Amino acid sequence: MIRNRYGSVFLAAWIACALATPAAFGAEDPVRAAAALHRAGLGDEARALLEARIAEVPDDVDAHLAYVHLRVAAGEREAVRQEYDRLVLKDPSNPAVRLARVVLLGRSQLKSEGFDDLLAENPDFARAWEEYGRSLLEGFQFFNAEDALRRAVELEPERAMARLYLGLVHRARARAAEEEAEMREAHRLDPESLPIRLELGTTLAYAGHLAEAKGILEDLLRETPEDAEALAILALVEERLGRRKEAEELRERVLGSDPRISAKLLYLGIQHRSVPEKQSAKRFLELAIFLDSVHVEAFLQLGLIHRMESDPAGAAPHYETACRLDEKNQLAWRNLGMCYRDLGDEEKAELYIRRAVEVDPDYLHGWIDLANVLHQRGKYAEAMEAWKRVNEMAPYGWEGFEARRAISFLERGEPVPEPEPRTWRSKELDEAIRKRARQEPPAQPSGESR
Repeated sequence: MIRNRYGSVFLAAWIACALATPAAFGAEDPVRAAAALHRAGLGDEARALLEARIAEVPDDVDAHLAYVHLRVAAGEREAVRQEYDRLVLKDPSNPAVRLARVVLLGRSQLKSEGFDDLLAENPDFARAWEEYGRSLLEGFQFFNAEDALRRAVELEPERAMARLYLGLVHRARARAAEEEAEMREAHRLDPESLPIRLELGTTLAYAGHLAEAKGILEDLLRETPEDAEALAILALVEERLGRRKEAEELRERVLGSDPRISAKLLYLGIQHRSVPEKQSAKRFLELAIFLDSVHVEAFLQLGLIHRMESDPAGAAPHYETACRLDEKNQLAWRNLGMCYRDLGDEEKAELYIRRAVEVDPDYLHGWIDLANVLHQRGKYAEAMEAWKRVNEMAPYGWEGFEARRAISFLERGEPVPEPEPRTWRSKELDEAIRKRARQEPPAQPSGESR
């Protein structure tokens, strides 16, 4: 889900995980009672309850972690960090206090070192392994996250949230069977947890268990009717069940609940583009398009991912849609042309790349690609003119050097050979850099005039 994703949008609703499930205000478990108070908008009362619990039981890990995340969500990170700095000095042997302080460090080398020190001294501290795994998950370090989370589960097999995080690791690594198994086990251990129910519903939706996913998500929405992520996945389920009217109604509810959800999904898709397995990136982007079918950037990013996977046939339809939605988008035209070049259709490649430089006459890389395609088609005179344009735009960089090299062959009517691998800079490029340095005055310090 978006709010509990292991990225920059994770923290805002971590409380939903740390404080776990709905409970009556007078429930025996003060952490769950604080969760109910917080969801009811009674933040001060939730904080007071947790402070009382920590005073009564100083080593209650759940209470400490719920407390610090409650404070962070209220914009008090620095204040609560200073509090825990003092608490660690006062009670250095308390692992719950030390873990809370490490969690407050954010993503940094200090945090990694803090976990290393804490776990070296407390190797059987399951909750610390779980938090370490979650931290690694946030940093897209999936292999290490999996090791840490498995250690947490080995120590305490009943840790539902560790199972949830393991399921997210498997999802990121495109292991559908393992993902479903961990999500189901997390749900068995804590069937009332809101984040676990949402993630299980998401897993089942993408696994094709549509009826089961629908039931879980509908139950969840009876408790949290404005949950944009649950609404979005349920809309997708209804669409796949062929219930178009219901899916459209849910889409409207999603956008009413969170008008920026498509932008958030786009951001997450871009974040996950760096993951070797592209499944999660594609899902985020496809969901963004499902909710907003005119989201040009999402189509561009989907096309890029297919090109990264050496799949120009899969990329081309996304770029075609982007061109149709925004005829002035030079990136869409150029990438569409490159898809057809990779597919061997040089005529279409020339047509679309030429369109890119018509839209933006200063599009340097469009001119480079056009010059190469024209050369491949045997249009040496036109290719030479394109390279001359490149040289005019970037005479001092590698682009200008390559342009002049190509022109030297094309002027003689000869094909341009592939450039030789170089481990040294050419004399011409070095001289061009020196010439530019002589022509340009040195940079002035900020605030001074020449």
